[in-house]
Amino acid sequence: MPWPRAASTRADARWASASSTAWAASLRPSRKPAPWPASRASPKSSTSSPTDPPSCSASTRAAAEPSTPSSPTAKSRSPSPASPSSPIAPGGSTAAKGASPRGERTAASVAAQLRAASPPRRLARPAGRAGRIGAVKDRARVVVIGGGLAGATAAWGLARRGHRVILFEREERPGVHASGRNAGMIRRLVAEPAIATLAREGARLLGEPPADLARVLDAALVRRTGSVLLAAPPEAAALRPALATAQAAGLGAHEADPRACALHGLRPLPGATAFVTPEDGVGDPHAVLSALLRAARAAGARVECDAPARVRAGAAGAVGVETRGERFVPADVVVNAAGPWAEDLARAAGASPPPLSHYRRHLFYTGPLEGIDPDAGWVWDVSQGFYARPESAGLLLCACDEEARPPEDARPDAAAALRLAEKAARAAPRWSEHPVARLWAGLRSFAPDRLFVIGWDAGLRGLFHLTALGGHGLTVSLALAEPVALAVEGRTPAVLAPFAPTRLQAVPS
Repeated sequence: MPWPRAASTRADARWASASSTAWAASLRPSRKPAPWPASRASPKSSTSSPTDPPSCSASTRAAAEPSTPSSPTAKSRSPSPASPSSPIAPGGSTAAKGASPRGERTAASVAAQLRAASPPRRLARPAGRAGRIGAVKDRARVVVIGGGLAGATAAWGLARRGHRVILFEREERPGVHASGRNAGMIRRLVAEPAIATLAREGARLLGEPPADLARVLDAALVRRTGSVLLAAPPEAAALRPALATAQAAGLGAHEADPRACALHGLRPLPGATAFVTPEDGVGDPHAVLSALLRAARAAGARVECDAPARVRAGAAGAVGVETRGERFVPADVVVNAAGPWAEDLARAAGASPPPLSHYRRHLFYTGPLEGIDPDAGWVWDVSQGFYARPESAGLLLCACDEEARPPEDARPDAAAALRLAEKAARAAPRWSEHPVARLWAGLRSFAPDRLFVIGWDAGLRGLFHLTALGGHGLTVSLALAEPVALAVEGRTPAVLAPFAPTRLQAVPS
């Protein structure tokens, strides 16, 4: 079977800016974090100038840092029984490590839900540091396939709990695809309760990172700006239960008259309501992905780039992965965090993954504009499907387009600017004829019900899916680290129960 590769060349998707390239080129495998990019206030550090990201080490392709656009940002039910598919034993505290006692909490906090999980067995997780990566070469308890936000989150969460972890990323740098092409908007107010719980906790942790993550930071992961969701009556009705839950969790979210809000030229529909969340903001994908990879390496994980991998299955299930040069890396568990390629990767191994759909979305940068407040919040009209946020002295615009595509390295569509202008004529007339300075595209992956896919495969023992975070990956990433690690150990936290792949999979007879 040929190695899975993007449909287009890597050069078509190099959207890092010149400042990003200089920053990434300065990175070396080292305990000391490299400096972060300089301030992104100027247009030169804008979101989307395509350049080639630097390669991993020519000798090892290891200890990589991500290459992503230089934008400072671009997405509960009862506990389920622990899966019998887990060959890794549970143990240790179930509360999120390093969580700060400060800041707002969710109504049903993630930590409380984790404590409610019931493990199937009481085998201790690895004690101390003995036996981590390096002690046994090319042997891991867990192999993670995919170096985006999902894969980096899994690697960090498992390594900090003492597991030997190797992460394989097929591109030359992590974060080349969806993780590096999002708008970076941190959104807590989400209509789906299961996602909203993780979004609130993930946003809190971005603002107050756990200690081991904070140690590798040179800059904040998120900048608080506030947000406005514009919603016509049908969408407003769907958001009000989420608003009540957010308020019960201590957030300052509230309804307001759209005329009292800074809307960046958006024109709401008649009767629309503004849902204002002061705690929201703009995240930095560069900083988040880099911090996750650095913290994972500090905990003993290994990261290898330019290393396409496929799952090897045996009679007992997934037994490891194969990489270039017929190299085989045995493992107890394989975490499938391959983004748009996750379904194909699993099916090639004989697994039964849920069906996934992939949609191309475009982002547009206006170039510098007069009168744009860089600290103003982002605005999203959820009824008309259009959003805007300040970016590098201008605006980042999106018409929320969704074009079904196969798994691929998404290229911009030349006609996308025309579609933006058409929608802007209704939703944001001020920008309908404004020239676009830059545009780029990325894929967003979804399950049929638009919930995440997190958990054990129904047909292949030892294969754990972590994918289809469509549109929420940056916000929820830190909140997923501990629950995913616990699930891989054999105990499925209640917070992950709604995302079990078995809800969508046909279980073999």
